[in-house]
Amino acid sequence: MCHNRVGSMFTWFFAAGPVTDWTSAEKSDTKAFGSFFRAMLENGIYLPPSQFEAAFLGVAHTEREVQQTIAAAKQAFATVHA
Repeated sequence: MCHNRVGSMFTWFFAAGPVTDWTSAEKSDTKAFGSFFRAMLENGIYLPPSQFEAAFLGVAHTEREVQQTIAAAKQAFATVHA
């Protein structure tokens, strides 16, 4: 897995990175991302439904929400079978 970020905009790729363009992005494991996305959703974390979209962290997100997201991601990563 690798991640890309610009400012508060980010996305995760289930790929051996780095992901720098469409050619490298399309090598991502979309099934693994789908499993991760569904696991996050089941824990109340709403991410963009495609790893080719970006998520945003904003001032409306509190420390509590960030910690909830981290906990949900740890649980989700444990269930993803790439």
